[in-house]
Amino acid sequence: MKRASEAQLPPRPPPPLPSSPREPSAPSAAPATPGVIGQHYDVLSKVGEGTYGSVYKAIDRRDLSEVAIKRMKNTREGEGISHTAYREIALVRELRHPNVVSLKEIFLVGRELNLVFEFVAGDLAERIKQLRETHATFAPQTIRHVMRQLLDGLGYLHRSWIMHRDIKPSNILMSVDSHVKIADFGLARIFRSPLRALHHDGPVVTVWYRAPELLLGSKQYTSAVDVWACGCIMAEMMLTRALFTGSEAKGNELQQDQLVKVFRVLGKPRPDEWPKLTELPHWPQVSQWSSQGYADLLAQRLNGAQPSPEALSLLRKLLKYDPDTRLTTDQALQDSYFVGSDAHADAGGVVAPSAGASGR
Repeated sequence: MKRASEAQLPPRPPPPLPSSPREPSAPSAAPATPGVIGQHYDVLSKVGEGTYGSVYKAIDRRDLSEVAIKRMKNTREGEGISHTAYREIALVRELRHPNVVSLKEIFLVGRELNLVFEFVAGDLAERIKQLRETHATFAPQTIRHVMRQLLDGLGYLHRSWIMHRDIKPSNILMSVDSHVKIADFGLARIFRSPLRALHHDGPVVTVWYRAPELLLGSKQYTSAVDVWACGCIMAEMMLTRALFTGSEAKGNELQQDQLVKVFRVLGKPRPDEWPKLTELPHWPQVSQWSSQGYADLLAQRLNGAQPSPEALSLLRKLLKYDPDTRLTTDQALQDSYFVGSDAHADAGGVVAPSAGASGR
């Protein structure tokens, strides 16, 4: 079955490449001095660091707007950024949607690539952690408000032939009034047409949010992997903790602990419900596992959160094992969860005490 969001537009060619890292459009400069990056940005603080490089909060002197600057490390000593990376960055630069973070500028300082994004002060992971530590929870209308925005932004990406491939709370920027923007396209890939699934090319999606087809070794997959991650996020907002918290086995193709965590909540998948299950590389091994202790306990796991029937129903559709029957983003947005009597009562940022949370 073709995914509905992938069948609406013709293949979109990538935009022209920006200047090569070896032939920058602006004169090369020495590494940025403390407090300054490039010609226009005053650094206020460092807000993040990882294997990709560093992220700084800065002020654009031209309009005094706040921005986030991601300084990318070169992959190898003495080498620039690959043309493939440049092509994908160029595509992301063309994206314009209220729920996708805007890439405002790309420039080079020496051999370091700098990506300038609009600045959003917080993210969903921070909000979840804050609520958990204060024994509070999201109000039902806030979860609905966030999920609508997340699915809307993700649907826009899928219609633009982009899979994010790393949807998780820390990559969902979130303002104080619960306005959502999808960020961090470091693992995003172009899939070009609805007839060409994307071949597996290394680790995809943080293990807690990784779709079962990936956990079972699929070498081809679709934008359904992003939808599974959305389901994980919806459950995490209800619980203020992750639903599937497996330990990642670095270097192992089979992430057994994560699969066990999923099976203990959703039950063990069956070929009669997922016809292509038997074709997946790890299924011959996993099929030998005992089914004892694996059952559909999703409703019980969420019992404390007291989800509404509509919320639980949508969550099950987002977390369907078979990616071919998992909802698309467009289908999810048409679900009764979003068209109920209080669907427009989206008071972003409203939270309720844990003991009184109801109707989610």
